[in-house]
Amino acid sequence: MNTQPKAVTWNPWSPWYSDEDDRARWHGLFIRTYELSDGSWWWVVYDMETGKQLESSNEKPGGPTTRAEARKCAEDAARRCIEAKYLSLFSSIVKWDKAYH
Repeated sequence: MNTQPKAVTWNPWSPWYSDEDDRARWHGLFIRTYELSDGSWWWVVYDMETGKQLESSNEKPGGPTTRAEARKCAEDAARRCIEAKYLSLFSSIVKWDKAYH
C-alpha cells in the first residue's frame, strides 16, 4: 500500500465550481465559462462589486474550443483587469502625493 501523500499544487484560481458551466471568484471578480450548443466555449469576467461585465469572448475574434482554453482565456482576462485596477489605483496615489508635496 502506498502511504505517500498526494502532491498538492497551489492554484489561486481553484476551485472552479462546475456543473453545466464553470465559475470562479478571485479578487472581487466573477469568472464564468460555458459550453455553447455548437461545441465552442464562451467566457466572461464581471466585477462583483458593480456587476459590470469587464471582458468576454464576445469581444474577441475566434473562441475557445475546449473547457481548458475557455478557463485560460477567462483567467488571462481577469489578470488584465486586476492589473489595470491596481495600476489605476497606484496612479491615483502618485497624483495625490505630487499634488500635496
